[in-house]
Amino acid sequence: SRRPADANRSSPTAVSKPRLNIMVEISFELGEHHFLSGQYSWRIKDLELRYRGDGEFAELIIGRIPASEEQVSHFIAAIDLLDVWRWRDDYDPNDVGMMVDDGANWWFKAKLGNRECKCGGCNAFPSYADVRDTSLNGERFALLRAALYDVFLIEGYIHQARIYAEREREKATNNPVNGSRR
Repeated sequence: SRRPADANRSSPTAVSKPRLNIMVEISFELGEHHFLSGQYSWRIKDLELRYRGDGEFAELIIGRIPASEEQVSHFIAAIDLLDVWRWRDDYDPNDVGMMVDDGANWWFKAKLGNRECKCGGCNAFPSYADVRDTSLNGERFALLRAALYDVFLIEGYIHQARIYAEREREKATNNPVNGSRR
């Protein structure tokens, strides 16, 4: 016969929710390079969103952004919705009979279990109609970037970095240098 404690163990309320093993299952990097203004990239590692940028993109944030498993799961849902797994790695304006040569390019790499994508382009993007087709309209890539910023609350970290930089400028302006103020 079953004891009451055994009955509780088989109860659905006694079952713990399985944890996602995101650190092993996913890696991604999103970046852009602009010839005149610099480049940046975001990547996930050890449940941290890491940023690297130069030129106009230098010092966009301070430190790393902690990423929860829930946030990573939401980003996975977004990249699934955008169908990035079928994006190409060679979007080019010549595909649609145009020539744009301003040195701008973008890339996105992701690995999730057995799914992998390495996509990118130079002044061209996946089309809304079919991701395998080229478009000069960057809206689908903009949605990918917007999902990243929204899910990981990046705008808040950018805002914090701007406030910090402004305070540092104020300190430098108000500190006496050689007995005088600037």
